[in-house]
Amino acid sequence: MPHYLTLLLEGEAYVEAIFACLRQVNVLFKLGSIPEGQRLKAYLPTLLDNVKPLAVVAPVLAVAAFYGAREVIFFQG
Repeated sequence: MPHYLTLLLEGEAYVEAIFACLRQVNVLFKLGSIPEGQRLKAYLPTLLDNVKPLAVVAPVLAVAAFYGAREVIFFQG
């Protein structure tokens, strides 16, 4: 039962990371319709926008790792 909190936190972080990365995939699929000289200009803003949600993912994963470590220590005795 106590491990469910770890799974919930990690799952939430992974879902947030997937949504952040899907924005990049959307732009990658549209790169064929963008002129070759402007592709980098179209892709870089999404790459930089991807850092913002991932800044939320890192602390959530850190909390999950801390809780998971404390959980293992508690059950080891």
